[in-house]
Amino acid sequence: MNFLKKNICLIIIILMNMQVSLHAQEENNIFNYPSKWEIKNIVKNSCYEYISFISDTDIKMESGSEILLATYKIIKPHNPNDLILFTIKVKEDNMKPDCENIAINDSNRTFIYYVKPLSKKRLLFCENNNLESCEIRARLYE
Repeated sequence: MNFLKKNICLIIIILMNMQVSLHAQEENNIFNYPSKWEIKNIVKNSCYEYISFISDTDIKMESGSEILLATYKIIKPHNPNDLILFTIKVKEDNMKPDCENIAINDSNRTFIYYVKPLSKKRLLFCENNNLESCEIRARLYE
């Protein structure tokens, strides 16, 4: 009987580890490249913004006529309740007007977001590592 209990416990532990691994794999798949994400309702007009993951370090961001080429880093939290840290460092800016009709040079600018995956096809971008400052929603553009 003791042997059976030990085996059942071992099986439960293995299944729990498999579930954690699958969850981590799903989370990693969210930032696969190439992929393109559409950001809606970023401004009050009908302009959309896009983030395209080009490689494991490079992205292209489009807003109106503006195109930014940037590098990015994703830092997964140690605490599962924390959000994913997503930093963007702009390398090039074509200096054209964005969705807000503003044309400024964003070269060398760094953007910091905290990301909460809502599903494999939806992301929530936050200003802080909590869900109180999340105003930007993105969906996988297909």
